[in-house]
Amino acid sequence: LKPSQSPSDVPSIKHSPAPSPSPSSSSEPSRSPSNSDGNDDLICIEYNNSKFFSHYSKKKRVDVKLTCKQLRKKTVDKIAKICSRTKTATDGTKPAKDVCVMTC
Repeated sequence: LKPSQSPSDVPSIKHSPAPSPSPSSSSEPSRSPSNSDGNDDLICIEYNNSKFFSHYSKKKRVDVKLTCKQLRKKTVDKIAKICSRTKTATDGTKPAKDVCVMTC
């Protein structure tokens, strides 16, 4: 094919328009991406005296509850074991993973 000498009515290449410039930038830093649940303002805290359900003592026949402060004083392995538990006490006291979220 030879190039034509006169312009055609139909363009041979489609050009996309140049992207429009972004709006003026702000002087404030951007927020970090939100959580998938949309709750990006959630702040995780725990209180030293908050009690959680540790386990049921068969010997004493009672629910054993500890505080977050007591949990923090345990070894890393013991903390991991306690934080992996999911059972709730008979009175509704939640497990460590739900009460001592920073430690777990």
